[in-house]
Amino acid sequence: MADANSTITIQLQDKHSPLQNHFEIDTSDNISSIFTQYAHFNGLSLDHLQFTYNDTILSIDGNDTPTSLGMTNDNAAIISVSLVGQALKEYTLVNSITTNSITETISILNDDDKSLLTKPLKWSD
Repeated sequence: MADANSTITIQLQDKHSPLQNHFEIDTSDNISSIFTQYAHFNGLSLDHLQFTYNDTILSIDGNDTPTSLGMTNDNAAIISVSLVGQALKEYTLVNSITTNSITETISILNDDDKSLLTKPLKWSD
């Protein structure tokens, strides 16, 4: 385990893109602080993100620290980031349109939640 007064570099790996963000924090600091920074940097709400480490979903407002999660600089401290809820639907819709996946696009638009039919979507290259 890491020393109580050391720092660690944590990589946040976006599951929906090749983006990787690296954060250096003290091993005793609350890890949720980097979740807030990540959301702000990417223009997303924390409610639309899910953070996972070693197949465990991390709380966005919990008390986890790198030390409590067993992270060290000797192993890869990689946290996966996934979109959830409405943000995932929007991402999937934009992706299906840009890849010409008509069946998936129709399936998403036929969903019970019709809010996507009138919502402007954020496009990315």
